Amino acid sequence: MIQMSTISPALTERLAREVAARGRAFLDCPVSGTSAMVARGEGIIIAGGEPAVFERWRPVLEAMLPYVVHVGPAGHATFVKLVANLLVGVHSLAAAEALTMARKAGLDLARVLEILTSGAAGSRMLEVRGPMIAREDFP
Repeated sequence: MIQMSTISPALTERLAREVAARGRAFLDCPVSGTSAMVARGEGIIIAGGEPAVFERWRPVLEAMLPYVVHVGPAGHATFVKLVANLLVGVHSLAAAEALTMARKAGLDLARVLEILTSGAAGSRMLEVRGPMIAREDFP
């Protein structure tokens, strides 16, 4: 069984135990990346489970996305995904606050984004979400 949803590590570990009790293999394989990134093949599959099971199913996972990484036992991949989601949230919030401050100061947001993404303040989420925040485009 390959589980690719973003669920709790505890549920992932329970599923792994239940699948193993039935004599089957289990991989925990959430995907990290925005939907646009994944559509372009730029996301990452984070895999958790037995190394031999991972190696057996690696070609299938790589057919979905070329960047696949094994991080340890079942549950670890889900935890890494949650850590990534935390950073996405923090970076998005920081970008929104920073751009709101720039807007209130009357600055040209396109120019501010160009500067920020080129320097130490840049982040993947600023690149992805910054233009949407500047346009006030929140799909």
